[in-house]
Amino acid sequence: SVLARPAAQSAELKQLAEAWSLLLSRVQAEALDRVGVPHPPVLLPVTREQSDFWHCLATDIEYLPAQELEDPELLSAISEEWTAAATIAEAVRMFLLASTELGSRPACDILRVAVLGPSPSLEYNPTLGGVEALEQKLALALVGNNEDEVALRVHLHLCGPEVPEALHGRRSSKGSCSFQHSRALWHEMCKAEGKAWTPADVFVALNAGTSVREHAAEWKDTISLFCFYETCLLFYTGYTLPEAEDTWRDISQLCPKAVRLNCKVNPSSTLQGFDRVELGVTPCSYPGKANYAYCCAWLAPVCFSRVEESQRCQSRSGRLDWPILT
Repeated sequence: SVLARPAAQSAELKQLAEAWSLLLSRVQAEALDRVGVPHPPVLLPVTREQSDFWHCLATDIEYLPAQELEDPELLSAISEEWTAAATIAEAVRMFLLASTELGSRPACDILRVAVLGPSPSLEYNPTLGGVEALEQKLALALVGNNEDEVALRVHLHLCGPEVPEALHGRRSSKGSCSFQHSRALWHEMCKAEGKAWTPADVFVALNAGTSVREHAAEWKDTISLFCFYETCLLFYTGYTLPEAEDTWRDISQLCPKAVRLNCKVNPSSTLQGFDRVELGVTPCSYPGKANYAYCCAWLAPVCFSRVEESQRCQSRSGRLDWPILT
């Protein structure tokens, strides 16, 4: 009972915080209503594409029988557990698809993926297994267990100011996947290493919030650095589709050579959470669903017609296959 006491206190504190957040949300809504300022809700419905994605992953990677997946709570739990790793892996799939269409495959046999701004609440979430579980899931989604069939190795560098201090400098590998963790901002890390920029083929940022006031200046410096890159993919997610659109606006302003490939609802979003964000109805601390939408941009000296062909290719539907790199 002594051990259970801190957990009970934590749950009570969480409920109290949510209650205050909901109260503040109602106060803000009433204040806006009094002055006639509209605050329409942002809808976050579960799409058919999202349901199909998680059914596919659960059967192909978790090896769950289809009948078990009829339980919506189970599928929702799988999406919450996998959304970080699955979204990073899908960014790699997008890069391979776009680079093939544009005739710009990686120059070496190592695909370099930079994951910017990982957080303890998502990528490193201790309740979901922390860093070990994240690395294991990424290895399963990208290369699986059969190294003989892997034609391309992948190095994932997780870099951001919220990387736990205990993980700073950590390096590990699982089969053909290698991992590196750095507690730093990407542009500051490059400067500290005496480099104008550090090579990467894919930049992924989950729930980046490039327009959030507290982080906007830091993202501005990092996104501006992308102007030095000639061939890479930018894949940023947001809690809502408007947030992903804001990210594309920031990228297009700070890196004019970026070409938009997509900005849409993300199939690998978590299914958990409210299906709408609305002042006065949902807590003001509720931003939306993790990875609900993404914006994807390409940096390369290619003609626009070939980029348009890549866009058409990416809009085609079809069954996804895992591991991605086999």
